Amino acid sequence: MKNNWTALDHAAKIFVAGTEKTETQVFRFSCELRQDVKRALLQSALESTLELFPSYRVVLKKGFFWYYLEESDIKTTVEPETRRVCGDMRCTRTKKLLFEVTYFNKRVNLEVYHVLSDGTSAILFFKTLISKYISLAEDLPMPKTTIDASLSQRKDDSYDKYYSGEKIKRSEPSPACRLQGFKYSENFLRNITGRLPSYKIYMLAKKYDVTVTVLICAFVIRAIGENVTARERKKPIVLSVPVNLRSYFPSASARNFFGAMYVSYHWKTGSGNLEDIIASVQRQFNESLNADFLSRQMDEQSQAEHNIFAKMAPLFLKTFILRIIYKRNLRGITATVSNVGKIKLDPELEPYVKAFDVCASTCKFQASICTFDNLLSVSCTNPHISSDIEKAFFRMLTDEEIEVDISSNAMEEKM
Repeated sequence: MKNNWTALDHAAKIFVAGTEKTETQVFRFSCELRQDVKRALLQSALESTLELFPSYRVVLKKGFFWYYLEESDIKTTVEPETRRVCGDMRCTRTKKLLFEVTYFNKRVNLEVYHVLSDGTSAILFFKTLISKYISLAEDLPMPKTTIDASLSQRKDDSYDKYYSGEKIKRSEPSPACRLQGFKYSENFLRNITGRLPSYKIYMLAKKYDVTVTVLICAFVIRAIGENVTARERKKPIVLSVPVNLRSYFPSASARNFFGAMYVSYHWKTGSGNLEDIIASVQRQFNESLNADFLSRQMDEQSQAEHNIFAKMAPLFLKTFILRIIYKRNLRGITATVSNVGKIKLDPELEPYVKAFDVCASTCKFQASICTFDNLLSVSCTNPHISSDIEKAFFRMLTDEEIEVDISSNAMEEKM
């Protein structure tokens, strides 16, 4: 019997084209438990979770016109963590599932190739996995997992659903400030994670009358501005901020459905002080976070693939063109700030968890944020050897009398 297949969504097509050893398009969720992980129980929890998420049992296949996802009966097993953070999963070259579950001491990791899903979908999968594991490990009643969507709704391509067909002139990104310097060899990605009391960062955000995301964006802009060359500071610092489109357009899709807003700050015209940066970021959030703006953005980004000539072009040509577009768009971005928000478990399970973290691959700099219980986690991934931006960022927090517990996958460095 022939396996069922699914066409890639708009974002997945870009991610495939942009996949390289230095840009793996992989993101990771981690959960630090109170006790060491038991492999057999984690394997049982994974198998039970996959029964609820059949869309995760797919492999990436290459057709003449497009890549596509095909259902697979490949068995996945949990493994000790040995691979580098957000490393190349080889999904475009090997027949394998597009996610991996690993563990190390008390930590459980879920790494996902972005072609499969976005963070909103992946965190639901991960929360289910962790909940089932804790129930098995602590001999607790198995939590009832309810997914308020049919399988067809979860496989929905919401980009296509909300594409209006309106022709919008594509804007060319202007060159943004670039982070320069030597990079790690062998495609190593440094990850520095800071955990801090969530109530303190919320109090600081309230002081400035902004959200935590706006505040973190402002801190990142200031940290970058203080640590780039004078030549690069002549260009605007531009942050890409992913936006969960499900908050603006009804969708139960378990695939990719996110947009991005772009926040810029020009050191030439601004004072560079924190208050000025925060005001600029807040103004741009107000202008961009609405359904009309995001709808136009979806139309602009999706219209090329709906062109009849683009549909008829062979895969190698589509991939070549999409890679050019991807690289061109990168020229207009300095860094990324992504906040996946609060992560919650059933109250009876939360005491067995210390913290959640999230990070993502990047060829530039990315700050990824999530909150669990009373801890907010900020993970800074960076392929550059210099950690000056991270040091400046976390020192801004400590200067506000916010205690930060820092860990890194690189050699120990004093922050």
